[in-house]
Amino acid sequence: MTAIDIGCGNGLFTKNMTSQFKSILSIDINPIRVRNLKEYFIQNEITTVTVMEMSAYEIEMSDESVDRAIFYRSIDHISDYGRALKEAYRVLKKEGKAYINILDTRVTNERIDNMDYFRRFADELYDELKIGEGMCEIKYVDIGQLKVKLLEIGFKHIHEQISKTTEEDKYLGKIDNGIKANLSRINKEVAEKYMGYNARYEDLLGKVKRIGIELRPTVEIICQK
Repeated sequence: MTAIDIGCGNGLFTKNMTSQFKSILSIDINPIRVRNLKEYFIQNEITTVTVMEMSAYEIEMSDESVDRAIFYRSIDHISDYGRALKEAYRVLKKEGKAYINILDTRVTNERIDNMDYFRRFADELYDELKIGEGMCEIKYVDIGQLKVKLLEIGFKHIHEQISKTTEEDKYLGKIDNGIKANLSRINKEVAEKYMGYNARYEDLLGKVKRIGIELRPTVEIICQK
């Protein structure tokens, strides 16, 4: 069985699923992430995965040539996700399946908002220091509209389930530790800028202490061509 991981990012899905597929093509438009992921598979001597810098809008693959099309936490980073889904439909074999994992925008509370604030703050900080990987801004997807789009494209047997993944669980502490370490770097470089970032960071910590912090659940959608 073959798969394409569309918008593979840091390769979390691909890394965990190499044993499940005969071959995987992992694509992303971010050259830094593509380079890092290529190095990972070379270092680990994994030959069943091909990593390429490629747009989700123009997949360099023949019609009906792959068994599974994967959008693992990438649909909500793609501006025209309908166009990307059409490309996935094109390259899927008949009866092939698409797997989509995205944030569940139907669920929200102040604790979830705090986690979103932390993510955005970390991204901005890392961009300031030019140590980030060029993450695209998350564009929250309406689940109902997504299902309608899937039907319009031609997908069938659309199944949905809520799945609170462990990906962010592992990084809650790391996000905080990374922010602390990199705030120190700004402190050495530009004292005034450090003061501004540090004040915002302390404000975030205060909100977390008062209200708490919580992961937004994700939605898994599986459908068939």
